[in-house]
Amino acid sequence: MTLVLGILEKARGITTRRLWELVRELPIGLNDLYDKILSKIASESEEGGNCDLVRQILTWAVLAARPLTLAELRIALAVKLNTTSIDENEVIRNIREVETLCGAFVEIVPAQISAEVHESSESIQLEDEEHSADTVRLIHQSAKDYLLDRLFKLKEPISVFRIEPPKGHLEISLQCLTYLLFDEFDDKRKQSGLHGRTAAEAFGDDEDGSYEAMVLQDKLERHPFLNYASVHWPFHVRQISPMEGQEIIHLACKFLCSPANFQNSLRIRSYLKDPNLRYSHSPSALNFAASLGLYHVVEDLLKDHRIDINEPDDLGEATLSAVAITAGDHLSEKPRIVQLLIDRGARLTCCPCHGRSPLQWAITNSGHLELCKVFLNNGAASETFDIG
Repeated sequence: MTLVLGILEKARGITTRRLWELVRELPIGLNDLYDKILSKIASESEEGGNCDLVRQILTWAVLAARPLTLAELRIALAVKLNTTSIDENEVIRNIREVETLCGAFVEIVPAQISAEVHESSESIQLEDEEHSADTVRLIHQSAKDYLLDRLFKLKEPISVFRIEPPKGHLEISLQCLTYLLFDEFDDKRKQSGLHGRTAAEAFGDDEDGSYEAMVLQDKLERHPFLNYASVHWPFHVRQISPMEGQEIIHLACKFLCSPANFQNSLRIRSYLKDPNLRYSHSPSALNFAASLGLYHVVEDLLKDHRIDINEPDDLGEATLSAVAITAGDHLSEKPRIVQLLIDRGARLTCCPCHGRSPLQWAITNSGHLELCKVFLNNGAASETFDIG
């Protein structure tokens, strides 16, 4: 019923007679109704040259880890591969047109804002700045199921809008990582917003972290897609099969091995998790990937023989301990990652900094049977210990 009302609401400037005609023309079945809507979108998109844009919007609406704000979606759609900045000519000026472009499949949901609305960014402001925090989402779960088209019922010309998760997550991952590698987010560059200093120089003199918090909040307001890209790129990478995702695995490794851009993203992640917690030490690229369950990224990073798998990072953690400490997160990939690390020479002994073995950390933080079995099957000591 909501979907039907949405269609009728968008039929403007019509007479009562025409309204009744529209009601009688509506298909009875839900899929038939979606077919009708999508056929109209396909026809209008082909005429306006917007087919790929509509497909991208629907891909984001179906596969995003959370609904994007208008400001975030606007920048995400403007990110082009193999670029180092946003081209202003690629930015949609009136992002609210996504509702029109995508028919009744998406809706714009007003943000519940109780505080002052911030300006959005990339130095390109929304036409309607007041609503930049409104979010874009699918009209209904049935719309998601329809677009995923698992039974391949969609035929030409509407099959172009079928959402294939592996390809969709690959596309989103590429956009997120390309964005995070932009020159703008290179923390080693001297920045005007930091009075001509690098991030390390500026934050090094910040005794209580207040200046760093102010700068990071300002950066998030000026670059709204930075929030989503920094936090959720690992989620999308995990959804991609290695057969289809070699390009994104290499790009992820490039990002993790670009210290300045990686550090920028870590600062943002830390700030979003707790604005009052000052960022001080960072995990290594290998520890970060392993902790987040990025098996194929870990595998690719280990091809670099300069990486010492047992060398503690700035947090004092060797890679195997880092995986065990975060064992409760992204648990499905952790046993494979642990076995891979052990096969490559990771030590099962206690970490000097924390005084616990990886097995002890795994039991403490997850108690996951399969993960503990991997440690025990590879000779980890199972002695009793105090976890207090």
